Amino acid sequence: GYDGMAAIVHVVRTLKGKIETDKAVAALKGWKHNSPRGPIMIDPVTRDVVMNEYLSEVIMKDGRLFQKTIGKIDTNAMPEASGLAASKAHAGRLYHINDKGNVPTVFITDKAGKISQRFELPLANASTADTESLGYGPCSGKTCLFIGDIGDNNSSRSSISLAWIEEKATYTAAEKLTGQISMTYPDGAHNAEGFFIDTNGDFVIFTKNLVREPKRPGQKKKTSAGPSGIYRLAAAKIATG
Repeated sequence: GYDGMAAIVHVVRTLKGKIETDKAVAALKGWKHNSPRGPIMIDPVTRDVVMNEYLSEVIMKDGRLFQKTIGKIDTNAMPEASGLAASKAHAGRLYHINDKGNVPTVFITDKAGKISQRFELPLANASTADTESLGYGPCSGKTCLFIGDIGDNNSSRSSISLAWIEEKATYTAAEKLTGQISMTYPDGAHNAEGFFIDTNGDFVIFTKNLVREPKRPGQKKKTSAGPSGIYRLAAAKIATG
């Protein structure tokens, strides 16, 4: 996209057209860019892309759908926001979960992105959890937030996990989980970044797989997008663990 091309232009200009991999990586450390979607920087230590994260909603205007920005997330206060769910019981309330590399934490904001509450999650595997997504739905006659420890970039995990906590008006800084289960795919490990809780309480997950292409002489290994899958776990099995 636009920002990626801006980064390439920066490297070409910095190295005066003499591109070498290590020097190109070094040239991008600490790079700053004013993008149409806000300022962007590449962290010189972690090499993470640091940028604004926005909240948007889809509106209908003149018979067409448009995306309207309604808020902005403070990425310093909420690092690597990943999953998002809207409350049905509390108007205007949004739930967020952060990604791997941070203490698994749920943040509660309004639609403008202002944080009102936050609490850490005592996941069984908190130190290695890759909490990519968050869901909202029924659980044993109540309404719960579901937290998916489902990330697996190398498709090597023996299991993934799903935790849930009952929805409340107010949370303490360290809440107890309502439940947590481990899950395995029927056909081996997969990477995933999204799931939802169906209206009947079933867990539905979408996998994202990469295919490693054969290495050719003089070239590095390449990967390409592989087939995605959809898997379902019945609500009854979640309730019984």
